[in-house]
Amino acid sequence: MDIQSLTLVMGRTVIVDNRAGANGIMVAAKTPREVIARLNEGLVKSLNERDLREKLLARGAEPLTNTPAQFTAFLAEDMKRWAKVAKGPGIKVE
Repeated sequence: MDIQSLTLVMGRTVIVDNRAGANGIMVAAKTPREVIARLNEGLVKSLNERDLREKLLARGAEPLTNTPAQFTAFLAEDMKRWAKVAKGPGIKVE
């Protein structure tokens, strides 16, 4: 987790995470691993092309590439983290 700062709010310490968000490509659960690997290979290649990378950086996006397993782990960890945030103050879905 990339924590930028801690802030005191109403006597409680709040972690402020300045990530703007994350983007990724998802496919159906039963997509063959070979297809996923080929898609990932093409996406990584595209995101590493200088022209596209420069355009993304100019728009404030930091293109990061990883493996499908790393992205899956990131999503699982992110969901756990935000579930704790939502449960902490007793937020309920209406």
